Amino acid sequence: MKLLFSTLITFALIVNTERPASVEPEASTIAHFVPATEASFGYASPYYLDIDRDGKNDFVFQTVSVGLEGSVHTKYIIQALQDHQVMDIAGSAAITEKGENISMDMPRGNVRWSEAHGEIIESVYNGESLNWNGTWSGDRAQYLGVKLVKDGKSYLGWVRVELNPETEKAFVKEYAINRTPNANIASGDM
Repeated sequence: MKLLFSTLITFALIVNTERPASVEPEASTIAHFVPATEASFGYASPYYLDIDRDGKNDFVFQTVSVGLEGSVHTKYIIQALQDHQVMDIAGSAAITEKGENISMDMPRGNVRWSEAHGEIIESVYNGESLNWNGTWSGDRAQYLGVKLVKDGKSYLGWVRVELNPETEKAFVKEYAINRTPNANIASGDM
């Protein structure tokens, strides 16, 4: 019995000493983030997003209101800062569904990369009712495609936004960026 016990202890020591003291996990190429505090934007309350966490704001989410023909139009927009870009379709932010591929190969149909602001959705108040217009449905997870341009390289990512029509606030719920230059990313990929 003593021989069996000492053989097991010796074997355990040999096995443990042959392993490295610690194994560093391989870093994922997709950096996924969920804001720690409520990331809302609405009237006079923009939200600045530093998607790659380098200390510089990359995008701003905000609203712009204008009076037009007796109605107040409030546009919820994403604006690319620096030389970054947003997936765009005729002045509106292009919406992608979960799992849809975001790639460098733009234009794709009528979707292109743009440095201009992209409208996410618009509310129109005519004094009696509030109506919502645009491609953003809000009844399922939808994403905005974004591109960071840094040091001559492009990095693709996505941002999931939700809208609360009752409070007229929108929220950045989560976002991700592919750390590999020029590599595709799927919307909702973590």
